[in-house]
Amino acid sequence: MKIYNIIISIIFFCLSVGIFYNTKQFSKIKFGTLGSGQWPRFVALIMGALAITLLLQTLFSKPKSDETKEEPIKFKSGGIRRVFILFFVLAAYALLMPILGFIIDSFLFIIAVMIVMGERRLFNLLGISFGLTIGIYFIFQYLLKLMLPRPVFF
Repeated sequence: MKIYNIIISIIFFCLSVGIFYNTKQFSKIKFGTLGSGQWPRFVALIMGALAITLLLQTLFSKPKSDETKEEPIKFKSGGIRRVFILFFVLAAYALLMPILGFIIDSFLFIIAVMIVMGERRLFNLLGISFGLTIGIYFIFQYLLKLMLPRPVFF
């Protein structure tokens, strides 16, 4: 697992640097309140710090006696299959956002993720999806005063 940790930490550090750099034109702090550009930069800093921590921990930790033989990732296992399915669900979410808008797209995305993770109860699928979507919408729309994508047909 050591090589995987090193690769992942480098990827996430580069991603955090890219996010931090690309958000420099976003709005700045005004009159003691955070602008919309500050949150992604904060997340990028945290992600970069965690990536560096993982890299250092991986490089300087000594393997335990039973960890000397690394077991490769089993790409045909159910867990890895779920990761790939969730990757495609996330890609569909991002591609459909301009068309369906935030509310419809997020509602369907949360349902899809819950189904992939094994939830089958209709009440939970609909209730949690509706509650999370409306909750996030109100936070961004009314507390942060940020516009979320609207569907093209409205």
